[in-house]
Amino acid sequence: MRRLGKYHLVTELARGGMGIVWLAEIRGPRGFAKRCVVKELLPELARAPHRRAMFLDEASLASRLSHRNVVQTHEVGDEDGRWFMALELLEGLTLRRLQELAEPRGLRPALAVRIASEVLRGLHHAHELGDERGEPLGIVHRDVTPQNVFVTFDGQVKLLDFGVAKSRAPREETRDGFAKGCLAYMSPDHVAKAPIDRRADVFAVGVILRELITGERLWGDADDRAIVCRLITGEVPIFEPRHVARVPSALRRLCEMATAAERAERFTTAHHMAEALDAWLSVEDPDGSLVSELVALFDGELAPARDEVRASLRVARPLPRPPPVPARARTTELATRDLVPIPPPPPLPHSVARRGAFTRRETFTTAMAVIAGIAAIVSVAASRLDDEPERGSPDVVATSDPDPTP
Repeated sequence: MRRLGKYHLVTELARGGMGIVWLAEIRGPRGFAKRCVVKELLPELARAPHRRAMFLDEASLASRLSHRNVVQTHEVGDEDGRWFMALELLEGLTLRRLQELAEPRGLRPALAVRIASEVLRGLHHAHELGDERGEPLGIVHRDVTPQNVFVTFDGQVKLLDFGVAKSRAPREETRDGFAKGCLAYMSPDHVAKAPIDRRADVFAVGVILRELITGERLWGDADDRAIVCRLITGEVPIFEPRHVARVPSALRRLCEMATAAERAERFTTAHHMAEALDAWLSVEDPDGSLVSELVALFDGELAPARDEVRASLRVARPLPRPPPVPARARTTELATRDLVPIPPPPPLPHSVARRGAFTRRETFTTAMAVIAGIAAIVSVAASRLDDEPERGSPDVVATSDPDPTP
């Protein structure tokens, strides 16, 4: 099996324009194995200094983020020029895949709102991140898309891939002069290459939320050129009349506020938008639960997709290694079928057994005889001491001089 650093590469999960995503394992003694994901920069890109710098920028930023709605980065490193980062393994689907399975009807509005609220919380954590001195880094994700949101089978929502994120820290900038990200989720200020802030990410979440609840793409079949032209002129599509019956009016207003062409009219922070969505939920669906609804969805109509993912991970799983047997146990190990049973010894004759046993009376008699003998010895020794003459005063002490003066 191939290795990259301390990681055993089990199988390739995906390959894109920038890198390869591996299912990997960290192994330890006695069969210990911890699975994770390893993202490797393509070898041909790793040789380009600016591509390597972009990869390290992403890894450096991702290592600072620690939030339940952001995928966790464990390590970044290189081995013989192969650059990689290790991330937590998640079992689930991207929001894009969930969106495709839910089309054309879309998700239940309350579920879509709960997913969007979780994404906003992860974004707010990134937006508020500061450096070692507490100064804000001014992070903007710039690529908030359904492909970069992950929904797990146990009901978690995680934000992925800060590869094109922007911050005030020194970083490798775009070389081709074109805006980074996916056009279908970009804000007008982003496309115009104006200075952008966190409200560009708020716009992207507004687009995602609208698509989840309508089951339709915001821009329909428009190509990139048409999207850019309409964004520059501030022509963001509004809800169609056919959506009115399906989407509550209050929720439509929240989506339109998030996707306003003028950023001054949008929510000022991701946190403010999340609070507004939570307030809507408190009225429209106060007893709902993100976890229970997602788990029910994956256990029900999306069970085939869930089982397909889990089956792919099982196929990739190598045979478990048996734990090693300690050397001491191996030296004394015997097969039970090779042992010959030893018959019990025959019983002793009654007369022999009787002679080898003491009764209670015999034991008492023997003990008394021993005590009497000891008393006699002590008496004789005492009488001999009384008959010996006195050998000197006990107060006289020998000196150290061998020949004392008289």
